[in-house]
Amino acid sequence: MALAEWYIPGKKRGPHPAETWDKITKDYTDSVRTETLTGFIDDDVEMGWLDARQLGHNLLVNYVKQYGEDEQWEVLWNERPFKQLIPHPQDKSKPIVNYVGTIDLIVRDHAADGRIRYIDHKFMKTISTRHLWIDSQNGGYLAIGTHQLRQEGIIGPKESIRDLIYNFVRKALPPDKPRNEFGEFLNKDGSVSKIQPAPFFERYAVTKTAAERNSQILHIGNEALIMNKFRTQELPLYKNPTRDCTWDCPFFGLCQVDESGGDVEATKKSIYRQENPYAEYQENALSPKRLREE
Repeated sequence: MALAEWYIPGKKRGPHPAETWDKITKDYTDSVRTETLTGFIDDDVEMGWLDARQLGHNLLVNYVKQYGEDEQWEVLWNERPFKQLIPHPQDKSKPIVNYVGTIDLIVRDHAADGRIRYIDHKFMKTISTRHLWIDSQNGGYLAIGTHQLRQEGIIGPKESIRDLIYNFVRKALPPDKPRNEFGEFLNKDGSVSKIQPAPFFERYAVTKTAAERNSQILHIGNEALIMNKFRTQELPLYKNPTRDCTWDCPFFGLCQVDESGGDVEATKKSIYRQENPYAEYQENALSPKRLREE
């Protein structure tokens, strides 16, 4: 939200993201565990608890120090939902699913000959990039992006979106230590510290060819085909538990109740409420009038 207010359409920037963060978190109190390099013992790394609100403020201050106002970016699209019909993988004449989502940012990068780029903000405890070339999110966005933006009249009929930049911000603060001209942290005696923190910021670009983008459209169609078979009970629903369930699934506790033979229905009623996850992508939410008003 803070970066959405910062990267407003055009070349000018909105209010400093740290100011927006302070406003939207003014009644928020929490703490977060994060890695810090101590200033007391050289080359020492420890975990500490920081006030989450202050951490977010400092991260955004450092973000602007790192990248300035990104003068090279002309903002074309900012935090807007999209939708695109995906053809049936076995019958291209009819759609199988309406693919929806929200893209953080689309810019024209004047430092790269006006190249159109998606920017996806990621605030992470650790920055990991190895899997990004096969990540389904960037593949899906890049697959439908060109058609979507041409329909909207945002890009020209011959322009295409070819890459997505992951805009990583690591949820940690740099140590209170001096640095040399290369940005390396120094010990008290002026020597380079043997332990350097992992990067606090990284922009990682993933580019997809036309063939790769078409392949992703096929993947989306095939996935929708399987999902429909689960809905119609042509295929049985089953669990696929992994260690990611503990942090990536809001139903982890419910799953434990189910596995132990507990009362699943009572648990659902007591700790969950039913919502429509696609509400923001309904027709009224995606109407041009509402988008202009927002």
